[in-house]
Amino acid sequence: MLIMIVVSSSIRFVQERKSEQASIALQAMLAKTSRVVIEGQPTEVAAQSLVPGDIVQLQTGDLVNADLKILASHDLQINQSSLTGESKPVSKRITAQATDVTNAADMASLLLMGSTVVNGQATALVIATGQATCFSAIVTTEPKSRPNQFDAGLKHISWLLIRMMLVLVPFVFVINGVTKGDWQQSFFFAIAVAVGLTPEMLPMIVNSNLAKGSVVLSQQQVIVKQLKAIQNLGAMSVLCTDKTGTLTEDHIKLMYYADILGKRDVQVLRLAYLNAKGQSGWQNLLDEAIIHYYEQDQTNDDFPY
Repeated sequence: MLIMIVVSSSIRFVQERKSEQASIALQAMLAKTSRVVIEGQPTEVAAQSLVPGDIVQLQTGDLVNADLKILASHDLQINQSSLTGESKPVSKRITAQATDVTNAADMASLLLMGSTVVNGQATALVIATGQATCFSAIVTTEPKSRPNQFDAGLKHISWLLIRMMLVLVPFVFVINGVTKGDWQQSFFFAIAVAVGLTPEMLPMIVNSNLAKGSVVLSQQQVIVKQLKAIQNLGAMSVLCTDKTGTLTEDHIKLMYYADILGKRDVQVLRLAYLNAKGQSGWQNLLDEAIIHYYEQDQTNDDFPY
């Protein structure tokens, strides 16, 4: 029984250790850096090295790794979907802050950790890092994992076997001792009954199957950090996911265009197309929908309106 316990525990430990190492390696590939101005020269440093008071430079595509206050900017557009759920970028610039603004994400002169630069450039001052940032404040501490149906089923079987042993072993010991008169042999026989009721191979079989499932998923580029999650994944027939925000698919399609009287007017479409196509700033989702419709979809002008 001890050998089976050691083997079962070893299988679980080795497989979960491999998953943990793979997860760490994946995080290392996504190492975050920031462009900090040191002695007048921009230098790439690890995001973990940022401290309040550093001056950082941002450009299109950069990730904001700390809470920043804008010192200078040019055509700056920020995506704050990780904070607000809205996929449409917002403009950021140096401005006198309104006194009635209570949400940090709505402050035009602040850049919050977790947002990304989709257009423009900026020079900003680090005002908060790590746990002191607004992003850390809205991320709750990861709760302790609760037992799933798989854990509950194993626990139920285990307690059922324990209760059977607590009732059956003393009963066998007393009956065998009274009938045969050899209490020592009755004791060993009762112990043998207890061992016979114990499924020694069950833990190893369970962990072996879960480990096999983890290996199969890893071949499909899926990392499972806890083996007990395998059972829940295998039990699913339909997986539904959603993201916070009004644009779940991050896609807008133009369906109808009209003038102020509600009538379809091609001139409205042309003017909207010229505005979307000719602007010098960032083209948002509405602009892309107008351009795509004007250039590709207007020939299929079949609407239920």
